[in-house]
Amino acid sequence: MFPERVYGHHVARLHPALDVWKLVLTRWAEIIERHVEHYIRDGRPTDAPYWYNERASVSTLAGAAWLTPGSLVLEEYRVERLSASQKSRWGRADLWFMTANKEFVVEAKPLFPGTPQDVQRPVTQLLDEACAQAECGNHEDCATRVGLVFVAPSISPQDTVDDFLLKMASALDKCGPDILAWTFPAKARGLTSTYPGHEGRIFPGVFIVGRLAGAAATT
Repeated sequence: MFPERVYGHHVARLHPALDVWKLVLTRWAEIIERHVEHYIRDGRPTDAPYWYNERASVSTLAGAAWLTPGSLVLEEYRVERLSASQKSRWGRADLWFMTANKEFVVEAKPLFPGTPQDVQRPVTQLLDEACAQAECGNHEDCATRVGLVFVAPSISPQDTVDDFLLKMASALDKCGPDILAWTFPAKARGLTSTYPGHEGRIFPGVFIVGRLAGAAATT
């Protein structure tokens, strides 16, 4: 059942092939909450890992995997990619991890939407790109390939945060993802940006939207 409020940590969708992610996603939410708490200044939040770039967001998921017992993790490693025309080139894969004896290759993209309207289009495009990259890498066949989008809403102070997030969650759910999870820590609810172009906008947390790539998507 979809929650009436987007608050705290929640896993709304998780494909059976990704069942071992449940604990990893719990650790991911804990990492973000700890980071937000560490940067409380004069009672106000001042920083969060999800409002930076792709690399910063991937690092939180990698850290979560490391904190899950029995896991192994590798980030930003060199990999051979094959194009649709079978031409080979070298690039970097975002993340590989093994947990509960299951291996995963992850390619991720960041998105900072300022409105819930029409968010499905960019999310779907980014999932397509991430899945294509995960598929074309020369990885072990036993690894399940996953495309992710870290969606960190950028909310105008004129908007109601609860209403905005519920509409955003509903829109993301309509993308039909294999993963839909989020963390919106209580102490990040009023996190406000001072970056040029984003001054005054609220960044209360982040969604993970994911899709199985390649053969795994049909199982």
